[in-house]
Amino acid sequence: MQNMGKRIEHEILWQVKTGDEPIYSTPIFAIFSKGQRVVIYQSWDWYIYVREVETGRLVWRYLFGAPNYGRPQAADVDGDGKIEIFGASHDGHVYCLNEQGERIWFHSNLYYREGNGQVTSASEWGITDSTKEWAANSFLRMDGNHAELAIVSGTGAGQRRKISGVETDTLWIEEAFDTLPDATSTYEIHPFHESDVYYQHAGQLVKEPDAWYLYTTSFDNQCVKLKASTGELIWKFSSLEQNEPFPAVVDIDGDGKLECLFNSIDEHVYCLDAETGSLKWHNHAGFGIDCFGSYADMDNDGVMEYIINGRGGRTLYLDGVTGETKYKSTDWSVWATSETNSRATVFHYEPGQKAVVFGGLAGFVYCLDGQANTIWRTFLAANMRGSTSVLDINSDGEQEILVPDMMGTLTILDQYGKEIGQVHVKGGIEGTPLAGDLDGDGKTEVLLTSLDGYVSLSRFR
Repeated sequence: MQNMGKRIEHEILWQVKTGDEPIYSTPIFAIFSKGQRVVIYQSWDWYIYVREVETGRLVWRYLFGAPNYGRPQAADVDGDGKIEIFGASHDGHVYCLNEQGERIWFHSNLYYREGNGQVTSASEWGITDSTKEWAANSFLRMDGNHAELAIVSGTGAGQRRKISGVETDTLWIEEAFDTLPDATSTYEIHPFHESDVYYQHAGQLVKEPDAWYLYTTSFDNQCVKLKASTGELIWKFSSLEQNEPFPAVVDIDGDGKLECLFNSIDEHVYCLDAETGSLKWHNHAGFGIDCFGSYADMDNDGVMEYIINGRGGRTLYLDGVTGETKYKSTDWSVWATSETNSRATVFHYEPGQKAVVFGGLAGFVYCLDGQANTIWRTFLAANMRGSTSVLDINSDGEQEILVPDMMGTLTILDQYGKEIGQVHVKGGIEGTPLAGDLDGDGKTEVLLTSLDGYVSLSRFR
């Protein structure tokens, strides 16, 4: 039953200003090998930061080669009893660091990794490089703005041609060469957009029977699986547009094996075999998808659904076995902006009934039932890009919903959509709040990052 008089209060434990650059990052929590509790986040100022939970003291920071946007990852992936930290940067790399902030390995995007070489042979309409094994659709885009092949030395140097197709070790071009390249020729592949080399998020760490793996996506259109201890590339898969959200790795179809699901701006959801990277199904949502997916058996029929928001004004529930769209929400784009960047967060609404909750750019928070019907809608009069969190923050046995917004407020709702508290920071909150018993005192804290460069820790009471 709804508690009409309930209010959630909080106290600020510490606040630090990282600098003048924004922090978009969703922070994470880790416990280092000597028991030190830390929070980890990335900043637009090119650094990844590790801070002590209790005081906010800087433990260390590591400089990447460009601004950093998204969520890091951390786990003991090599079994040595120490935590490894994973970050990603617009410099085009994913990094693995040790507890001391020293680099162990880095992984490069498609263009830096496979975007140059020596011509083995050529025809009027393409080149072959026998050392390459490009994934299907590499360097291509759904809008036709494909990457450019440039012959940079040797016979035919100076020619630039738009790529039209890829077949394992061969690149096809839209316009024939004037001078045929040969084995003396070297080439480079240039992305159409500068941003096509960016990594937004470190990805998703998963412990599998034989090892830890990192699944990550990039603006280079690829989803890749890496061995987390070494950075070894296990497989790669290319969509036809940039991929911002990190993947979800789960047995979505109930076959006893993991699948890797990722959302793309090319308007598709892709479901891959997590072991091999082969395509199991894809769903054409009809709109670009640049927010994270979630999953649950929403309608209690024994089959998991994969749940997506995006740029289309609807929430879709996809069948985990077939990938077909099973349920659609109401279309709120009729009266408001259609874009929703927030993940649809699953929670138990009532006994035996699951629901999802999320905010959007239009200022509404929606709660949908197991078949994507609207249970309630609340207007917060603020743009919401960060994802919601649902947990019992004051140990009263009832769940609360934490909703970050771009005006610098974390609004606390009860499960029926009533506002019962607020936390304010300087600057918009784009990252998902990190909430839990972070300092080990038995109470719930929340760590917030902001676009004004602040990081703050508050305790609920």
